[in-house]
Amino acid sequence: MKEERLIPSRRFREFENDGNWEQRKLSDVTNITDGDRGKNYPSENDFSKQGHTLFLSAMNVTKYGFCFGNNQYITKEKSEALGNGKLKLNDIVLTSRGSLGHIALYNNDIKNLIPFARINSGMLILNSKEEVEPTYIAQYLNSPLGKKQIDFISFGSAQPQLTKKDVSNYSISIPDKDEQAKIGTFFKNLDNLITLQQNKLKKMKDLKSAYLSEMFPKEGEKYPKRRFADFDEPWREYRLEEVAKFSKGRGYSKNDLTEEGTPIILYGSLYTNYKTVINEVNTFAVDKVNSVYSLGSEVVVPSSGESSEDIARASAIVSKGVIIGGDLNVIHSNSNIDPIFLALLISNGERKTELIKKAQGKSVVHLYNTDLKEINLTYPNREEQTMISSFFTDLDNILTHHQNKLNKLKDLKKAYLSEMFV
Repeated sequence: MKEERLIPSRRFREFENDGNWEQRKLSDVTNITDGDRGKNYPSENDFSKQGHTLFLSAMNVTKYGFCFGNNQYITKEKSEALGNGKLKLNDIVLTSRGSLGHIALYNNDIKNLIPFARINSGMLILNSKEEVEPTYIAQYLNSPLGKKQIDFISFGSAQPQLTKKDVSNYSISIPDKDEQAKIGTFFKNLDNLITLQQNKLKKMKDLKSAYLSEMFPKEGEKYPKRRFADFDEPWREYRLEEVAKFSKGRGYSKNDLTEEGTPIILYGSLYTNYKTVINEVNTFAVDKVNSVYSLGSEVVVPSSGESSEDIARASAIVSKGVIIGGDLNVIHSNSNIDPIFLALLISNGERKTELIKKAQGKSVVHLYNTDLKEINLTYPNREEQTMISSFFTDLDNILTHHQNKLNKLKDLKKAYLSEMFV
């Protein structure tokens, strides 16, 4: 019988002649431990926002690794009363219930940040034996091959689970330790680049948020906290219906969408895909007789959504020639109002709060043109509006650049994870 070839499609040059990888069970190369589920298991009263030992929850072990935005702690005494489940350096955490198959490595950086941690009852600990590198194991489990096998061994429909027994029989292919270390280091460096880029993007988003809060006046005020030089006149107040006209987009169903054709902006896309100025649209449709086309200067605001907060923050400008789909209010401002400035104005600060109050509904909330007409605007002269618009457009372009770099790094990692394991 011919021996199965266990060689990845992409390999470091110095290992190209090293032959097949070895097929092993996960229990052969790691010690698998579940958490303490006995009488001393913490109850709600045992948790606090600060303390000695972090008791991991599903929010701490995500598909991107560890996340410590929402933590719950137990005392040292409570931790010492528990048996299994205490993390040691280079332990791998695998979620086994609920959010299934999330992987996180308790490396030096994490241990320095969180010196004491324990898993909950919906997690397993994989402690690598001497002949394997923990970084290699963690990356293999995160690879498409690893995820596929986790899906295969999980059971249950309402709430899928992984048992310690099934994880023990998980099949993993392993090269020699030098190649493992090289692969582990490679992905660690790539993860560091991704984290660095995520931090850059977050800083830019925080900077934009700070500018948005300072460059528009607070309720009842006529002067913003931060302003460009040479502008000192008070901002003027009008109702939106005094400076704009209103219309609606035309409804398109999913069946109307095509892979190519005329670009169409759909209300749902405003919540996730786009910034204030939309120059490229990634959905297309066939033109209809009653289609509404953008002239490149209209402000579109969703007329329905899952929450009033979503609607209130989603106003945007659509480039010329794009079809404006249904469930979109369309605002045509007069020559006194820069449209980009208007989009920024009505989706931030006090105007955003006003929109949230007007959007009504239960499972789906609605906002109509009659509601928009009543919005009170405070704005400066056209020259200052244009400078503010240009400033935030440039800021959005920088954000897009950072987001694109992050997407490319994530796509690169995804490709390498597919090609460097077998």
